[in-house]
Amino acid sequence: MVLLGLLAILVVSQRPQALGLRASRTEEKWEFKGVEMHSGDKFFDKLFNKTLGECVNAVATNPQMRGRCYDQLYTREIKCLNLRKGQESPSCEQTLKCLKGEPIPVEVEPCEWLCQGGGEKQKAIKANCSKAYEQYRRWKESCDDEEHLNETIEIMETVNHLTQQCAEATTSTTTAPPRHLYCWVLVVPWTYEVELLLTQQKIGRGIFECDYYDVYSDRDMQLGKIQTIKVDTDLHCPINKYTLTAENTGIFRAVWKKVLDRGTWQKYDWTVKVDLDTVFWPQRLIQMVQEPFIRQHAQTGTGLWLNNCVHGLHGPIEVLSRQAMQIYISRWNDCQNVANHVPQEDVYLRKCMDHLGVWKSDNYILLAEDHCDHSDYYKCEGNFVAYHPFKAKDQWLECRQKG
Repeated sequence: MVLLGLLAILVVSQRPQALGLRASRTEEKWEFKGVEMHSGDKFFDKLFNKTLGECVNAVATNPQMRGRCYDQLYTREIKCLNLRKGQESPSCEQTLKCLKGEPIPVEVEPCEWLCQGGGEKQKAIKANCSKAYEQYRRWKESCDDEEHLNETIEIMETVNHLTQQCAEATTSTTTAPPRHLYCWVLVVPWTYEVELLLTQQKIGRGIFECDYYDVYSDRDMQLGKIQTIKVDTDLHCPINKYTLTAENTGIFRAVWKKVLDRGTWQKYDWTVKVDLDTVFWPQRLIQMVQEPFIRQHAQTGTGLWLNNCVHGLHGPIEVLSRQAMQIYISRWNDCQNVANHVPQEDVYLRKCMDHLGVWKSDNYILLAEDHCDHSDYYKCEGNFVAYHPFKAKDQWLECRQKG
């Protein structure tokens, strides 16, 4: 790497004297204008400058912290440049993670992952899928999102369609049903949740509007037409006496493992965990995930999860793309240390996704609840995907009818 120049502006000024007083202290305005470098990789240079700029602009008034930005970036430069020159060229996202000193996410090749049946039909689908994904990788390695933005979205939708065909592994000639949402709930048998589940099942609302759904519990039960899926875990959990929140990470980590191992999620674009006291509109969620940023990142690289609150993910509704689920299962053990230190399941999931390098999309119309600055959530107004909490059957129904 050859560093040609640091471009910055330092403006020094003095306020004029007034009433015979001395001029006030000198003011400094420091503005980062970038660096000019030639590493032989123009996209690396672009990413380096972008990362450095974000760092120094965040601490523009602190010379010591600005210096630390330079120290950190130049310390990582050789490692990240060598990564770019490796046999398996990293994506733009992986290079950025390296420059920022964050864990470099392992990207799962979706065609390889979902086309494991080995049949002749699957082999043909897999060949077309891998060809399309390779083109996507070449575009992503160039880090030129502006030039190929529309193409990357379109080609990953092609990959998405082909992986669905592989996952279905069917010879049926009938039109395949929609494969948007796989939804699941956990029911605690001795609570109000059983009545809520039976109510939602009876009217066909909530998770029963998803393309596929499962109900998990700590035992085998027949609830209406539903047979629960047993998870070997104790659903009793302590309540933190200071925060009054359930310390339920262990419970939900066990359920997530069951969900991942069963593999139903592989056939659907999105996996949605919903609490039973949440009033949920699946169709609104389907509309939400059509946003360009979400479409671009959902089934590429490390996938994407939806953040539902400005204060961080809240548990009433949790949404992960299929690619994010692939990363989750392939690096399951990497989040064990997170689980050991975070007792609340929603905080755990957020920190786990961050640790795995999964993209985040802030979508604050995903959830309306009191704990997320929506004290009037009970009015069930607006176009939120979900409202929480409604623990009584009549209240749940009333909210749902308003929508």
